[in-house]
Amino acid sequence: MKVFKFVEDKDIFQKFYSNMLARRLVHNQSISEDAEGAMITLLRNSCGLEYTSKLQRMFQDVTSSRDLNACFNEWLKARKEERRDQLDNLSNMADFTIMVLSSNAWPFQAQSQLNLPYELEKCLKVFTEFYQGHHEGRKLAWCYQLCRGEVVSLYTKMRYTFTVSTYQMAILMLFNNANCYSVRQIRELTSLDENMLNQILNIFLKARILMVIAGDASEEQLRQQQTEESTLASTSDALPTLIPDTLLTLFFNYNNKRIRVNLNMPVKSEVKQETETTLANVECDRKLGIQACIVRIMKTRKRLNHQQLLREVIDQMASRFNPPVSQIKLCINSLIERDFIKRDPNNLNIYEYIA
Repeated sequence: MKVFKFVEDKDIFQKFYSNMLARRLVHNQSISEDAEGAMITLLRNSCGLEYTSKLQRMFQDVTSSRDLNACFNEWLKARKEERRDQLDNLSNMADFTIMVLSSNAWPFQAQSQLNLPYELEKCLKVFTEFYQGHHEGRKLAWCYQLCRGEVVSLYTKMRYTFTVSTYQMAILMLFNNANCYSVRQIRELTSLDENMLNQILNIFLKARILMVIAGDASEEQLRQQQTEESTLASTSDALPTLIPDTLLTLFFNYNNKRIRVNLNMPVKSEVKQETETTLANVECDRKLGIQACIVRIMKTRKRLNHQQLLREVIDQMASRFNPPVSQIKLCINSLIERDFIKRDPNNLNIYEYIA
């Protein structure tokens, strides 16, 4: 906290800290929830309750989600025993846990552009039925970009457990139905955008989970190519250029010293988009914060000249960031246009509050 006192743009720090805390909580990567809570207390003491209100709500959601999952498991157990369900094969459902997050507290947005595998779609339908039965009127929007899971390779000599994102899982599960797919087919079946899909496929190619094959290869040639691939040394990191007609298949001779393999690597496009979105949100919050500050000052003072108003706004916003004079002027003009304040017709350098 000694270093934090010297941070000028505390609002930017808050946004990025919120993003990183949210990911630690969602992925259960926090070393100590007590330490996280202590940090939030220090931030609250330094910057006020409003600064940490969303961070505290995140912890409340994590706790309530644990209770919700326990409730759901009891409900599911009762459904299986009563056999009154209309969903098929509840007993064969994959094990899963759900986190229900408040949309106004967490720095995430739902991304629905994904066709889920049947196994996951079934899980979501069952949980949605349970949730809406207990919380009538609420709507769930799924954040697929935050989900992850484990899949087991049944096609290799040794069974490996891959930790993957939902996007990666949607791609790998396709190969339960066919030996090979073109990039175009994978895109159509998953609904992933081209940039995201290519980055994920390159992760699979680099990890030798998938391999590129010739379009007219026979089964014998395919087996030969698999054997040749397994004996080649990894002397280059160069990856093949993917085009819509590129054919991909599982690398059946996959070998790894580790039985559990983490393939859930951050995708560059996601990281870049998250940073841009965070900075854009900061600018929007700053604009609204300055405008709210001006209105509060003018409501109290009723009448102020330009320089006095600038000084008071800068002083009040200093705990969060140092607003540039140009941005304050833009906010003043915006409030004048919306009839929150007005200029004195006899002295344009003086502003008056409009009750």
